[in-house]
Amino acid sequence: MRGYGLAGAIAIIVLVAAPIVSAAAAREEARAKEADAAPDFRDPAVFAEVLRDIGYKAKFKPDDERPEIESRAEGLNFSVFFYGCEAQRECDVAILTASWTYDGGDKAIEALNFWNGDRYAGRAWLGESRDWIGLDRPLNLLAGYSRKGMESEIEWWASTMTDFRDYLAEEVYPDAEETVRLRRPARPI
Repeated sequence: MRGYGLAGAIAIIVLVAAPIVSAAAAREEARAKEADAAPDFRDPAVFAEVLRDIGYKAKFKPDDERPEIESRAEGLNFSVFFYGCEAQRECDVAILTASWTYDGGDKAIEALNFWNGDRYAGRAWLGESRDWIGLDRPLNLLAGYSRKGMESEIEWWASTMTDFRDYLAEEVYPDAEETVRLRRPARPI
């Protein structure tokens, strides 16, 4: 840069580069905010879309009374049932649920009571017909969740399901020759 000297050349480079760097930083900040924006999880269709975006299967099943999402994590099927909905949207509560077949015996009630007394996430129960065991976890959708917050909730749920499956194999089915069988999730009682 002739006639400006080194200091002048540096000043011109800074003046030209500053808006470019500033625009790139603004775009990156906008992307970061968008990535953690709070989706409307009260809408089951949005909930399903976010599940897919973070890497889970999610089949949305609209229903006038109680919409449902069928999903899978850690090799286990689970469902998300929605309650307190207005026109399949604006739901107040989502309940994550999974269930396993159960062929009777006396161990289940004691084992489920112990699980519920020992754990603060994942309520276990014996189905009314007593041929399946359920596990569920409610989410208060009125409280609102960020995208990262819901991703954390789903990861925690996946971990709870695998812990429960292993617990069933040890405490309820210790003599079973095959792995504890997961059944299609039933609606919580």
